[in-house]
Amino acid sequence: AVSTFLINPLLASWSDMCGRKPVMLLGAASSAAKFLLVGLRPAVPSLVVSNLLVVATVYSWLLGTFAAVGDIHGADSQALALAQSRLQLMQPLAGLVCPLIGAKLATISVQIPYLLAAAAYCVQTLVVVRLPETLPKALRKPWSWSAASPLSVLGLFTRGTRLRVLALMALFSELSAGHSRQWMAITQTQRDELLGWTPLQRGQYNSFAGAAALPGFVGASRLIAWLGEQ
Repeated sequence: AVSTFLINPLLASWSDMCGRKPVMLLGAASSAAKFLLVGLRPAVPSLVVSNLLVVATVYSWLLGTFAAVGDIHGADSQALALAQSRLQLMQPLAGLVCPLIGAKLATISVQIPYLLAAAAYCVQTLVVVRLPETLPKALRKPWSWSAASPLSVLGLFTRGTRLRVLALMALFSELSAGHSRQWMAITQTQRDELLGWTPLQRGQYNSFAGAAALPGFVGASRLIAWLGEQ
């Protein structure tokens, strides 16, 4: 969380200066390197190093993707919200399918799911290379240390009532998500220690969680189209 707080503003400023593709490439390539490292050497040191690598860059993929969608749709806020909700729909879809595949492959070798994920991110990197840049050079901004500062987030609370309320909503949402992630970690430990779940059972559970999240994402997309983003 600390590294994300420090690095995300740097990535955002870099994206505004150099375009969206470099930021997206960084996210995809670093994720490929992470899974390749763990797949080749599945041990605690590899996990620590790979997590440090990706924590610093994992949000660059999302940041670049959503910024590119914003470039495409411009001032059309409803089209932008609809496009972003459809992009986020991919998360529960992947959460439904990938845990089942990974858990099944892990019964053969724990390295196979990691190597398969590395291959998928390599393909993603190649796809990003072929994508057109969405931010024209005329609209790029020079580097600004004030914008790249983590404290620049405080500016959200000084730009009008509506943005201030949205910033507070985002803050409370992340506080809730933090408690949720803590609860998930505790229940996972209890499952492993008390029930002795196998990788296949954990994969089935995670797939069920992805299926449970799917209606909410589908519903959000439909509601935005029918009622508007607010």
